[in-house]
Parts: sequence; structure tokens; C-alpha cells
Amino acid sequence: MALPSARAIRLYAHGTLGSGLYPLLSLMRAVRSCVTDINIICKHFPHFYILLPKLTSMQTRTLILLLLLCSGKLVAQTTEKFTPALMETKSGAKVVYTSDKHSITFDVVSKKIAPTDNPNLINVDNKPFQFILIPNSALSTTDTTLTRQKAELLGYADYELDYVKKEVKMKISGVTEKWITINNKLFLFWTYNMPPDNKSVLQQLNLSTLCFAHVLNLNNPVTQGETLETNSDLLLNAAKTLRLNNFKIDLEALYKQLQNEMKQ
Repeated sequence: MALPSARAIRLYAHGTLGSGLYPLLSLMRAVRSCVTDINIICKHFPHFYILLPKLTSMQTRTLILLLLLCSGKLVAQTTEKFTPALMETKSGAKVVYTSDKHSITFDVVSKKIAPTDNPNLINVDNKPFQFILIPNSALSTTDTTLTRQKAELLGYADYELDYVKKEVKMKISGVTEKWITINNKLFLFWTYNMPPDNKSVLQQLNLSTLCFAHVLNLNNPVTQGETLETNSDLLLNAAKTLRLNNFKIDLEALYKQLQNEMKQ
């Protein structure tokens, strides 16, 4: 089944939407999350320093922030380009993203993995497992504090939820968000219930984290007869193998290495 957020992710990944969207949503979430100290907000969003302390109306703040974000400073940043690859391994599959200076990998362990027509979607033990690396030039490459990470990840989740509600016109409910730390890396585990008239998919599970100013999102739906607990293991187990490297991966060499390991 095609996931409701797939179109939104593709649009965003190809730059159709403005790169100022995440920071705007992130700041709004930070305010709603009781980050009331203006100095904290200004530290993580320096472009807002002059105007924010002088404003009292949230609507006026939102308008000014949007203008600031579209002013060009954030858009001018260059987004790092990653090449994706999915490779068979002795224990299942390895997902690889590599650029000229960085690489990202994680493993999916299962004896039953089948690719689909969607390069970002595989079936693992007959369960859909979606993974996608989403670029955004507005994500910080230097500020990696927990406050900044949480704001950016919440902004991403807000964007996806807003798309499902307003563009897809889907009446979702029961949105939950939970922070999880895996191998000293911060993840946002967020879920929502599908409409009651959807008899096949009951819930959507997402696990998101930041990788070199990109959002890596893992997704798995809960269908009839399944539970959040059993399905979330697929996401969590993949996240436990996540590796971020400060070097480029030679995809051809890695493929040959994995093929040799499978013959042993």
C-alpha cells in the first residue's frame, strides 16, 4: 500500500516546497513546547534575534518569521547530495547513502526481504518497510544541540502530519510523539491512527533522526492482526544498526564484499 506521506516526501525532496518551512514549524513547536525563554530560541534560530523580543502577537511573529526564512540566508546553503543503494547481505539487506564526503548505512535483518517498484520501500516478512533520506538546506550542519535537533525533528513531523490532514484530507487521530535515544543518537518516534473506515491499515509508525542535515525517516504501518509493539521492533532494530561515517563509500566495492560474504 502506498503510504499517505509518500507524495509529500517526494515533493519536499525535489525542492518543490520552500526550505523555510521546517524552521518555521520548528520554532512554532519550540514555543508550543514551553521553550519560553527568548534567549534559548534566539540561540538556536539567530535570524530571529532582532524582531522576536519586540513582538507580542503570535500571528505577527509567524508572518515575520516566514519573511525572514525566505530572505535567502538559509536558502543559500548547499544541500549535500547522497546516492542511495539497497544491497543484499548474508543476514538480509543493507541500505546505503553516500556522498562525496559522508555515508550513512543501516541493516535490515530478515530471511524474507523482497524489493518493490518503489526504491524506498521493501517488504520485510510480508510487512511494508519504507525508508527515505530527505534533504533540507535549512537544517543546521553546525548546531547539533538537543534543543535544535528536537525542534527540527518536530518540524518535520508537523509538516508530514499537516500534509496528511490538509492535502490528503485524511481524518487521522491519536498522534503520539516520543523521544528515543539509540546508541547515543536522538530519534523521534511518532505515530498516528488511520481513519476508522480504513479496514486494512490501522496505524502509521515513524522513526525519524537527523543525518548530515538530512532527515532519515523509517516507516511501517500496523495492519489488522498486528500491534504497535511488534511492528515498532522493525524500525527500532534497523535504527540500532545506523552508522554515520565521515567518508565516502565505494558502492561497487561494498557490493562485491557483501557478495563474497554471502558465499562463505
